[in-house]
Amino acid sequence: QQPGQQGGAPRPAADPRTVRAFTEVSAAVIERKQGLARALGLPKGTPPSAELYADLEAMMSLPKGKRLLLRALPKLLPEDFDSALAGMAALMVHMVCSASESPEHEAADAMLSRSWSGWVSAMAPTPEAMAAGDLSNVLCRLESLLAALTSSHEADILAALLSHPLGLECVQALLMRGEAERMAVAGAAAGLGAQVTAAAAEAATAAEAGQAVPAEAAEALAAARARVATWNAAVAAWSATTERMAGIVESAQTA
Repeated sequence: QQPGQQGGAPRPAADPRTVRAFTEVSAAVIERKQGLARALGLPKGTPPSAELYADLEAMMSLPKGKRLLLRALPKLLPEDFDSALAGMAALMVHMVCSASESPEHEAADAMLSRSWSGWVSAMAPTPEAMAAGDLSNVLCRLESLLAALTSSHEADILAALLSHPLGLECVQALLMRGEAERMAVAGAAAGLGAQVTAAAAEAATAAEAGQAVPAEAAEALAAARARVATWNAAVAAWSATTERMAGIVESAQTA
């Protein structure tokens, strides 16, 4: 290799036909995933409630439907997968306990409920959130699941869920993962908040000394302050929802 020359051969340009074929296949896969979501009756863009998931409830009434969900849900697009998780939270009583009692029903209940718990425990931030550095993404999504659970069940049903082994397992998985996320987000907000406070003090000192604060620095400070506010809001929302759930359960137990 001669001095000044870079090692390795140049990469050939992508064949337009290959790019076109890949694009067409990707579009077809997305369309199939969207069709699957429509077949499951998964709503979009609205707060989850039991009434919105009539098709999902019908599927969970049969062992065959629960087994179908186990195969179908991992194939959904991320936003539809989240919608399905929320629907199952809103319909948790149907997920963990079939109306009919038989070994087949009980096995299907256990498989779907424990899969739901596993999906919640393993929830990862979306690629968009990771790219933006949004540490509150998972916590916000978990709070939506908890809100769906608490708003869709009467107090006595919610208390009964916690006395059912599978119901308790699902709720514990959600609460444990949510608390872990809450602590992580709260810690990150506190750390960044301290940096923001220090940077703001330095900027104020510089301004008093007649020194201009660079526009880039001011923008970065504002962005960091907004991020802290977003993270703190997510922590507050989770805490409020857990407190509301605790109050509902307590009222049912003392009634």
